[in-house]
Amino acid sequence: MKKKNLLPIVILLFFTFMIVSCSSEKKVEKKNDFLANIEKNADSFAKKKKEEMLKKKREKEEKEKELSEARKKKLLKWQEEMAKREKEASKRKVVYDVSDDDLRFLIRNTMLTKFENLQVNAGVKNGVVKLYGKVKSKAEKEKLLKALKKIPGIRKIDTTYLQVGK
Repeated sequence: MKKKNLLPIVILLFFTFMIVSCSSEKKVEKKNDFLANIEKNADSFAKKKKEEMLKKKREKEEKEKELSEARKKKLLKWQEEMAKREKEASKRKVVYDVSDDDLRFLIRNTMLTKFENLQVNAGVKNGVVKLYGKVKSKAEKEKLLKALKKIPGIRKIDTTYLQVGK
C-alpha cells in the first residue's frame, strides 16, 4: 500500500479507538443502571406477589369461616329435624332408624363444632358408636358423651378405647 492511503486509515483507527473507549465507560454506567432497575423491578414484583398471596390467604380464611358457620347451621337444622322425627316416632311407638353413614356425619360434625382440638375418632356399626383417641379430662369426656347422646339413632356408645388425660 501507499503511504498516503495508510495515514488516513491510522487516523481513522485512532479516532475509532477513542470513541469506543469513551462509550465503554457509558456502557458500564448504563449496565449498572440496568442492573439496578432489574433489582428494583424484582423487589416490586416480589412485594406485589407477597401482597397477592396474603390477600388470597385472607379470602380463603374468610371463606372457611363462612363454610364453618354454614356447617354449624346445617348441623343444628339436621339435629332439630332428627329430634323432631324421633319424637314423632316415639309417640307412634315407631323406632326411627338412622343409617351408619348419617350417624357418622352427625357425630363428626358435632365433634367439630362443639369441641376444639379434640383428638377423638368415631366408628359406627349398626347404631353402636365406638370412640377412639384421647380427651383431656373426665369433664370433657362427659361433655362429649352428653353431646353424642343427643344425636338420634345412636343405640350405644362404647368408650373402651377412649383414653382420659394428657
